[in-house]
Amino acid sequence: MGRSAAGSLAFDARTKSAKPWAAVDAPGRACGMHNATPMPISRVLLVDDEEDIRLVAGMSLKKLTRWEVRAVASGREALDLVPAYRPDLILLDVMMPDLDGPETLRELRSRGIILPVIFLTAKVQRSELDRLMAMGARGIIAKPFDPLTLGRQVQALVEGGAVRE
Repeated sequence: MGRSAAGSLAFDARTKSAKPWAAVDAPGRACGMHNATPMPISRVLLVDDEEDIRLVAGMSLKKLTRWEVRAVASGREALDLVPAYRPDLILLDVMMPDLDGPETLRELRSRGIILPVIFLTAKVQRSELDRLMAMGARGIIAKPFDPLTLGRQVQALVEGGAVRE
């Protein structure tokens, strides 16, 4: 995977692979599906057990995108809130106590709730990325992320393109 001079994510032009994702190439880089259907975002549910992440990501998304953001600390809270809040998108931490991100996604799907989920994770090994994308994630954003570009990363994943900085 190459990067442009600005450091943005680029897809592998050498192999021209038909994989539906691009690898995370550095902390804060995103990977996601190609040809995803663009959708408007107005409400985002942020699920992360770390209070600092909830505060920083929540403030960043509210201020820089003007999206309505609700933040909860657990997968269980997310499962309870989703039917009433009806988010357009979920930003979901992978590693949380009790009910982790992948299990939360499985439970949402088992309840018939189909909406875009973007995972937030510090684990960026290829096997982990493959596993998360195979679950139906819209994309993955590596921690630590840049709060100033988080909204653009999310929007790019929702629109199905590479992140441009």
